[in-house]
Amino acid sequence: MDSRAFLFGFLLVFSVFSKAVLNSNITFGGQAYIERWSDDRQQEYTPSNQPDPERSTEMLKVHRFPSINEHSQLVNLAQALQDHYQQAGDIIIESHAITNLKQKVSEQFMVVVSGTDTQLQAQFIRLTFVAGEAMAIVFSKRFDAEKDYDGVRVWLDKYGQESERNLRSWAEPF
Repeated sequence: MDSRAFLFGFLLVFSVFSKAVLNSNITFGGQAYIERWSDDRQQEYTPSNQPDPERSTEMLKVHRFPSINEHSQLVNLAQALQDHYQQAGDIIIESHAITNLKQKVSEQFMVVVSGTDTQLQAQFIRLTFVAGEAMAIVFSKRFDAEKDYDGVRVWLDKYGQESERNLRSWAEPF
């Protein structure tokens, strides 16, 4: 089974209709993003200058998990995602919990590199609670594996920390 199909199925199993409504135009990392696709559980955004999600080199996805409302469930979701990526042969660059003492919440964060023969992708994944509802916020950067195999490593070295800071501090659509 294709790992993306498995992950999509996994996300659907844990998701039900959400009361959260996200904006169709957002800003992430100082760049304008436009909603390209959505359903009652997730939204996909690409930069305003990249209208085709299939060809876009950057994407921001928000997955809602309204049935997950306890920290232990969020930790279990993070572990299930990590297990999935490992089983798919993806590379987990980083995975850790983040505690925000000011808001008295804990989040899960991971950086994963996945790919096929033709495409590589760096994914920054933040699992958090928003208005009592679990959400996965995923920023991904794609690379052409045939033309730019080292692009992921170079990009992570140059922009990885900035991307993590942007994702961890991002709260605009909520």
